[in-house]
Amino acid sequence: MRWRLPGAPTSAPDPTDAPDLTAATDVTDAPDAPDAAEAGTAEATAPTLHVGPRLRVGLRSAATWEGRATYRLQHETGQAEVTVSRLAGSVRVDVAAGGATSSLIGTDSGTVACQVTDRANCLLVAAPAPVPPAFDTGLGELLFMTMPGLADLSLGVSDDGWTGAGTDGAGQPVAAAACAAVVSPDVQYCVTEAGLVRRAVLAAGTLTLVSSVPDVDPAVFTAPVPAVPLA
Repeated sequence: MRWRLPGAPTSAPDPTDAPDLTAATDVTDAPDAPDAAEAGTAEATAPTLHVGPRLRVGLRSAATWEGRATYRLQHETGQAEVTVSRLAGSVRVDVAAGGATSSLIGTDSGTVACQVTDRANCLLVAAPAPVPPAFDTGLGELLFMTMPGLADLSLGVSDDGWTGAGTDGAGQPVAAAACAAVVSPDVQYCVTEAGLVRRAVLAAGTLTLVSSVPDVDPAVFTAPVPAVPLA
């Protein structure tokens, strides 16, 4: 099965056997919402027909968010680990499942696609130029372009409650997140005011934050082996 996110082409191949996330799905597992003071007893927040100021800040901040965040992608046939790293315009997305890791590393000098199993193989797929559709998961566009664009929409998107402040899977503090519901496609994003995505309910799968750090080692954006130019 091909791994791709909304905005990616249907022909995108990937060895991790993660799901096609473009099929329609209902958002049935909305996040818990804290009370007005974001502490004490939680109180549900009903969806409204607009994007409130706090949610708007979070969505816009996603465009400039920097750090390293690891997510669990849960889908109907299993799960995968997704790690997103971003620093000074460079972006790296790693998808690990079934003993294999697929990586897409984008910098000012170009984009490299790697597969790592018992050994690493990397291709220079764009130098620099738009990434060929077969190598683009669409995750970077989703997080850093599609989500920020929702902040200024007056139709098709609304507030959809809160996820309260707490700790991530690594036991580190994580801020409260406002959630946005999108009518078409039927998806949900929960994002902190700093632009960190805590949860995304997408077609056929849910991304849930496991851990995050604000600092990224620039070495992350260097391919594990020299990249071979795409023929």
